[in-house]
Formats: sequence, C-alpha cells, structure tokens
Amino acid sequence: MNHEKTEILALGNSILLEKDFNNHRVCEIIKILGIYFGYDEKQRNDLNFRQTLKSIKKSINMWKWRNLSLLGKIQIIKTFAISKLMFRASVIPISNDLVKEGYQSLTVLFRTTLTQKLEYSYNMFFISFGS
Repeated sequence: MNHEKTEILALGNSILLEKDFNNHRVCEIIKILGIYFGYDEKQRNDLNFRQTLKSIKKSINMWKWRNLSLLGKIQIIKTFAISKLMFRASVIPISNDLVKEGYQSLTVLFRTTLTQKLEYSYNMFFISFGS
C-alpha cells in the first residue's frame, strides 16, 4: 500500500483524527475514479457537476462558431456533454437546479441555429413574394 497516496474518508457518524492514522490523510472529500464523494452536498455538487458544466460550456463554445447541421450539433452534445454528465449522475444524485443549468448550457448551441433559420426564412419569404 502506498502510504503517501492513501486517503481516508469517515463513514457514518465516525470522527477520525489524523493522529490516529500514521502516514495517512483523513479527508472530508475524496476522489474515486474521477468522482468526488463527501458529506457536504454543496461542495460535492460544485466539484462534480459545476466543474463539468464549465468544461461542457467551453467545448460547446468551441463548436458554436462552426456552421454545423442539426445532426452535427446533436452529435456534439451526445459526445461531449451527455456522456460526462451521465457518468457522474449514474453514481451520485443530481439536483433539479443543476439539471436546469445543464439544460440551459446545452441549448446555447441550438439557439443560434433557430435564430439563423428564422432570419433565413423571413428573408426568403420577402425575396419570394417581393418586398
């Protein structure tokens, strides 16, 4: 066992002190396979979901400037967003507020398309029938 990398998280009502464990750290939050576990729900949600949503927003903004088709945008969301969120949501519960925030960050990619299509339809209507 690597004593330098070993972390201990108390389960239940146990209170652990570092002096009771030689060469081990007692932590309030622990990371296992990329997911943070702990008792403080706000801190756990911030580390697991808010950081992930920031990463998703970044990757969506990189793809937003490209003129992707609707199927291309759906593929981007399935590849970069849904997989990251579902991995974490399958292990720990996700609050409704975080679901709404995730939905809003995903619809940014589609909003520009809808606006562009409406403008295109509006312009085509006046070109077809004369203005």
